[in-house]
This record gives sequence, C-alpha cells and structure tokens, in this order.
Amino acid sequence: MPLGRFELRDLGIGKEADPLFDLKRYKRSRITRLMAFYPQLKFVLIGDSGQADDDLYAELATHAQYRSRILAVYIRNVSPPTDEAQLALANWRQRVGERFVPFDNSHVAAVDAARRGLIAPSSLDAIQKAASMSGSLRPGQGTRRPIVLAHGLLGFNRLGVEGFAALTYFRGIADHLRAHGYRVLVTEVGKTDGVPIRAAHLKMSIERFTAGKVNIIGHSMGGLDARYMISRLGMADRVASLTTIGTPHRGSSFADWGIEHFGDSSPLLEALGVGTQAFYDLTSQSCARFNERTPNAPSVRYYSFSGTQTRKDIYGALQISHDIIREREGPNDGLVSQRSARWGHYLGNLDADHLNEVGWKFVWEFREKFDAKEFYLKLAEMLRDEGF
Repeated sequence: MPLGRFELRDLGIGKEADPLFDLKRYKRSRITRLMAFYPQLKFVLIGDSGQADDDLYAELATHAQYRSRILAVYIRNVSPPTDEAQLALANWRQRVGERFVPFDNSHVAAVDAARRGLIAPSSLDAIQKAASMSGSLRPGQGTRRPIVLAHGLLGFNRLGVEGFAALTYFRGIADHLRAHGYRVLVTEVGKTDGVPIRAAHLKMSIERFTAGKVNIIGHSMGGLDARYMISRLGMADRVASLTTIGTPHRGSSFADWGIEHFGDSSPLLEALGVGTQAFYDLTSQSCARFNERTPNAPSVRYYSFSGTQTRKDIYGALQISHDIIREREGPNDGLVSQRSARWGHYLGNLDADHLNEVGWKFVWEFREKFDAKEFYLKLAEMLRDEGF
C-alpha cells in the first residue's frame, strides 16, 4: 500500500478546492499528479458518463505521455440513452479502441476485465449474480425478473423536450407498472431497420440493463425482434418469457400490398435516409422464411395476444389497411390479423386496434373500452403468478 494518501476531491475553500465549474480540468490535474507520483504503475480508469469522465479518460488514454500506462477505461453509462449520448460514447470508443468500455451493468465491465487479466475469471459468477436485477421494485411485489417493453415499427421510447411533457410509445404503461412495484425497461431500436439490426439493438439494451433473465413484452414488430434475438443472437438463456401483442408472426397482407404498389419508391426513401428493410421483413413471404429459420427456444415460454375491431370502431387512419387485411386474412387490428398474431400459447383476443394495444386512445373513440394500463398490469400479474 502507498505511504500516505491523495485527496482527489476537496470541497473546501481556496485555490486547491474542488471548483464549481470546469470539473474536467480539476480532475485532470489530480489524476496526472497521481500518475507522476507513481511512474512505475499502470492504471485502470473507472468513471461515470455525465461527469466529464468519459471525455477526460479518452483524452488521457490517447495522450502520448499516458496512453501506454492506461490498461482500460470503464465508463458506467448513467446518461439517458439518447442518440447524442450513444454517438458520443461510440466516438470515444473509436478514439481509444477496445480499451474503452461503456457499460450499464457491472457484469459487462467484469467480463472485459477478466479477459484482460485484471480480475480473476472465477469471480464472474458472483458478479453476474450481483448484477442480475430482480423484477420487483419493492419487497413482495413485481415479477421474479424485470419486464422489458419492446416497441414495433416506427416506435420510440420517449418523444419530447427534456423537462416537459413527452409522448411515450407504450403510453403510460411503464409508469403504471412501476407504480405497482414492477421493474420495467423500455427499449428503443431502429424505427425502420430490418429485424436483425433491431434485434441486435434490443440485445444490447438488455445486456446493459441486467446480467440476468428478463420477461419481454413485444408489441407488433417488437415481437419479431425478440424472437430473432432469442433464437439467432444467443439470448435464449437470458429470456424467461416472451409475450407478443399484435405481432405479425405470419406477416401482414398490408405490407404485401404496400410492397406491390410502392416497392419502386424504396431507393428514393433510402436516399433520403429513411430505411425500408422493416417493411420488406413484414411481408407474408419474408415472415414464412423467418419462421423456418427462427425456431422457438425450448427454455423460453412464448405467449401471444391478438387484437381485432370492426371498421366503425377502428382508428380512422387504420381503416384502409383494415379493409385490405380483412379481405385477404379476415379479422384484424388495422395492421395485423388475428391469425397472424397467434404464436406459442395463445392467450386470447383483445377488443383493440393496433394503437389501442399500447395505450393510444383518441378523444373521438368514445366507444373504446379497452384499458391498456390495466391489461398490461394483469399480464404482469400473470407472469408473476407463473413464477417469471
């Protein structure tokens, strides 16, 4: 052990005190002083995003004077998963290389540290157990494992300006579940990317969130993303159950119709930066191939719900698609037929259109009686009672 000590933070008064501003400069002076005092030692830098640690550590790890002495940089991601924050982390990783490791749960960092010989591999099991989250926010409530909400095509986690009211894809549902003691992660994947890319985003979100198992509830295309992730991306041992709601397991004839009539416009959309692969992945032919290549994992419990409404009750913007699907497939929720939504253990049909299924209800839908918040709460209670 070194003789003496370094006080890296000083909240006192005077020129050596920790400043209210320019925290990065203050931290740099303390860290470089420490490295100069122990020139024979090498270092691992561990910090949080949002406190200038990521930027400062990346700067030190690429500095000619210090880079050979920094073995790894671990940044715990505490910032909201915005596109800007993710881009910043990606840029710093590109600058530093594989030594720069952002993580959301400690098991991710521990696996990397064990690979580098910084900690004993025998400690990983205990770290994974510690980094595995319970599904309960309070004792006696919640599921055994956390609930993950996976959105569909054109979906999002939250839209709005920080500090003001925002729109959520699963409208009020996550907060309702949390109020009843359930731990919930709402993921966000590429809005119009194909299933493989969306599934990779989903996997990354879950791995950052917890090192343990989860219960996934996937709406629409989110169910296909989850199935691909489980079957093709090695996540069968990380998922306890998958419940799909309004998921086009056998495709959607509206996607077939759209490709038939507007498929030639996809190069234009791609040129404008709008991905189109998701639309092709939702056709009946694509989903038939998908089902052949993406079998259910025996260790995962699969549940499903469908939704249907008559034309007079369905949201106006979905009436055209409703008519097309009704003619080709029968009863549907405006985008997905009842037949296509059935998968695994089918739990029934909801009196809801595709938007109602995730809590969207408009003022003119005075006949609408489906309560999405209570439906998801009942679903969570079922998962809890089943031991998930």
